[in-house]
Amino acid sequence: MTGAAEVFVDHEGAVLTIRRYGCNGRGTQYDLPMTAERAELVDRMHQEFAGSTTAFASLGAGPEAASQLSLTAWSPPALRSLLPLMRVVDADDATVLTLRSPDLWRSEGWEVAPSANSYTDLRDANPERAWRAAEAAALAAAGISASRAYELRDLGFSTVQSAISEHAVRPTEAARTARELIRASETPVPKEVGTALAAAQRHEPEVADTWQHEYRRSCGPEGWGLWAKLTRHTFALGDGRTSTLWDVANGWWAIGEEGEEAQTCCIVVDEHAARILWRSTCRELQKLADQLQRDSCS
Repeated sequence: MTGAAEVFVDHEGAVLTIRRYGCNGRGTQYDLPMTAERAELVDRMHQEFAGSTTAFASLGAGPEAASQLSLTAWSPPALRSLLPLMRVVDADDATVLTLRSPDLWRSEGWEVAPSANSYTDLRDANPERAWRAAEAAALAAAGISASRAYELRDLGFSTVQSAISEHAVRPTEAARTARELIRASETPVPKEVGTALAAAQRHEPEVADTWQHEYRRSCGPEGWGLWAKLTRHTFALGDGRTSTLWDVANGWWAIGEEGEEAQTCCIVVDEHAARILWRSTCRELQKLADQLQRDSCS
C-alpha cells in the first residue's frame, strides 16, 4: 500500500476495507471479504510497519516526533485516530501532545485520547485540514474548543492568531442558533437567558417527543398533515456551565393544486412548563385533526 491509502480491519464482520485518498482528501473506498491469505498479509504488514518511522511519516510526523512518541501510547494507529482533531508534525507537537493529559484536553473541549478505537470510523483524516497539536494547545488556552476551532478554520481563519482574533468578535454557530431560536419564539424568553447564550460554545439538540397526523386521498398526492415536535437544545457556555432551551414546535402542510406549509415554535426555559405546553399543543392538534378528518371524508 502507498502512503495515500489505508487498510481497516473489521474482525467481527470479517471485512477488509481499503480506502485510497485522492485530491483534497477525497478518494474511494471498497470492502473485501477477509480470507486467511488476506489476514496473514495484514498481520505481516502490521508487524513490519505499525511502529516504524515510515508509519509515523505516513501520518505527517517527522523523525523527531516519531522518536518522542515511539515509547508512548501515541502509536501510529492512535495518531491516525487523532487526525480528524489534530496532527503531529515535529518535536514541539509531540511534546505538547504528551505533556497535556487527556483530561485537560477534554476539559477544554478537545476530545483527545490515545486510542485507536475510532480507527474504523473512516472519519475525515485529511492532515491538511487538521490543526497541529501545538496550535491546538494554543487555541485551547485561549478558550477555543475543537468544534469552534474548526468552525473558524472552515471560514478561512487557519492560523492561531487569526482564529483567536476572530473568535473574540464572531458569534459561534451555537450562539447564532440560540439567537435564531429565541427570535422565532412566539413566547418571550428572559433577557438574561439570551445574554448568557451569546457566549454559547457548543450546541446539542435532542428530539424528546414527536406527534403527527396525515390524511391523503386514495388517488393522487393531495392531502394534508399536522405535526408537533418537542426538542431539547443544550448549549455549553464558555465558563463550563450549560443552558437548556425547550422548543415546542408545530406546523401543518397541505397539497392541493399547490403545496403550502407553515410552522410556529415556542421556546421555554423550564422543562416542566415545556412539557405542559407540549401536552396541551398535542391535544389541540388532535382535536383539529379529528375535525379536518371529518370534513375531508364528508
